[in-house]
Amino acid sequence: MAGSIFLILRTAFASFFVGIGKTRIVMFANLLGTLVNIPLNYILIFGKFGLPEMGIRGAAIGTIGGEIIVFSLLCAVYLRDTARAPYRVRKPFRFVPDIMKRIFRFGTPAGMEPFLSFFCIQCFPANFAQLWP
Repeated sequence: MAGSIFLILRTAFASFFVGIGKTRIVMFANLLGTLVNIPLNYILIFGKFGLPEMGIRGAAIGTIGGEIIVFSLLCAVYLRDTARAPYRVRKPFRFVPDIMKRIFRFGTPAGMEPFLSFFCIQCFPANFAQLWP
């Protein structure tokens, strides 16, 4: 759950690039993240190259590793000089009530599905199958 911050930040940066029509950046970053995620999951799940077998915990760590790669690439491109001038990405942040209302208006329905999914996963016991006869 702690690693989900990278998923949230990655989604924010990816949405920026999709919004300005630069979808290739998002595609390249996700491709590279997947190319890191797959072997990292294999190594950590099955305990290869001298690492201990970690099972589902290894899958989580490997996936977070892939998310960190995607986030780092998108963040680097976001902050480089070409994005700085036309979109003023380094302009100091300030609270604008009208924009916040729109963000909550459009973001709340979109955020409810992942929130409820994560909430239910945390609330139900890990041995959910034992609840059914």
